[in-house]
Amino acid sequence: MPALQLRIRFAAAIPCLLAVLCTACSAASSSTGSKGYISGTGAITVFDPAQRKPAPVLRGSDLGGQPLLIRSSASFTVINVWAAWCGPCRAEADDLVQAASRLPGVAFYGVDIRDVRSAAQAFVRRFSVPYPSLFDPSGSSLLGFHDTVTITSPPTTVVIDAQGRVAAVVSGELTATTLVGLVHDLARKA
Repeated sequence: MPALQLRIRFAAAIPCLLAVLCTACSAASSSTGSKGYISGTGAITVFDPAQRKPAPVLRGSDLGGQPLLIRSSASFTVINVWAAWCGPCRAEADDLVQAASRLPGVAFYGVDIRDVRSAAQAFVRRFSVPYPSLFDPSGSSLLGFHDTVTITSPPTTVVIDAQGRVAAVVSGELTATTLVGLVHDLARKA
């Protein structure tokens, strides 16, 4: 085979070879599957009272554009980080609504991240979410938790004790039974 023909065939094969290699590398290194994000496992982290750190005060606007301030209350406070596009967030929405009704003395808030306002509003209407949510498309309000917990993706639920300290975090989807039991356990050990 003449050298020129060999170079032409080799040059034509390079894009195909690169495509195969790139596809193999991206498939092997992807930990997010087809979701495009890494979801939590539902793992619960409970902090010993002596090790708890103060929760941040979160400021911004709610889904309707009105000012919203999220801080701890005289009882427990539950903050759920969610997004309308998040499948596990949709799956747990009814459970959070049930938990809020079963824990009437607990303050509930949401923090909607990486969303558009209209999608977030539709989510709240669809699931009849009774508590306010901070609209935070950039997720910048969550930086206030940097000294206490790492919130990597929705859904994540943070439980704050009556002293304003982060008491527990659930990374991933949860059920009403899990959340109600967690708050009751934390209250008994307070």
